[in-house]
Amino acid sequence: MLTYIGYLIKGALFGIANIIPGVSGGTIAVITGVYEKLLNSINNILKDFKKSILFLLVFGVGAVIAVLAASKGIEWCLSHALFPTSCLFIGLILGGVPLIYSPVRDKLSFKNIVIFLLCMAAVIALLFLPKNAITGKLEILDYIKLGACGILASAAMIIPGISGMMMFYLFGYYGTIMTALNGLVHIHTFLDSFLVLLPVGIGVIFGLFTTAKLLGFLFKKFKIGTYFGILGFVIGSVCAIMFNLIHCTDADLNLFINSPLQIALSIGLLIIGFVLTYVMSKFEKKDNMSI
Repeated sequence: MLTYIGYLIKGALFGIANIIPGVSGGTIAVITGVYEKLLNSINNILKDFKKSILFLLVFGVGAVIAVLAASKGIEWCLSHALFPTSCLFIGLILGGVPLIYSPVRDKLSFKNIVIFLLCMAAVIALLFLPKNAITGKLEILDYIKLGACGILASAAMIIPGISGMMMFYLFGYYGTIMTALNGLVHIHTFLDSFLVLLPVGIGVIFGLFTTAKLLGFLFKKFKIGTYFGILGFVIGSVCAIMFNLIHCTDADLNLFINSPLQIALSIGLLIIGFVLTYVMSKFEKKDNMSI
């Protein structure tokens, strides 16, 4: 019973991460020790249906509940407490790095270092892609694009270090998605929100199974290199969050500089995030983390 409560909580963390541009749900899955279980459950859903579907249901329910409950709060935190919120997620990410690095710490080689650097650079490169802005009523083409974005986002969600929501941000649909998520909890906006999220959901489901198959193959055939790639994605995601902080507005920067309380809160949240995921990783079985 406690195991499934743990899956529910980890699903919630995964869901919250996926609605924040720049924060990777895949990274959260790695640092909380359920990444390979998530991939295996998706890939083996037909072979081991009962076990796989039970995990996916519990994990998925946690993610959905967290997304619906936290979407409004996340918007507020990113708008009014960007630095402390970012520090919390940096801490959550860094706290899991020892778990990822541990099985490959004696596998350093030129090839693996190159894989690490290329994957880190790939995440950072996303920050420099042009960002579109969508205004006005959605057209048919927008719904098709939302489905395509869902496919890209699902791939990003499951690849550590790459933010699923960043895909919507890059294509100008971040505000649309967040408004739709918030609208699901209100009767008068439920239908409109559902119609916006439906093509996204279809794209996400299709993309999840496709990406999971690819990553499952990589873990089976190139496990060491894949772990170095994941480590690169994870470190790259920290760099991406820090980059976004450095390039925040002058008003946000002045608020941070002139607020000792916010500095203290940010440091405290970073430490709490690190300790939380580090301790969680210590309680995880290492069977799937060994080479």
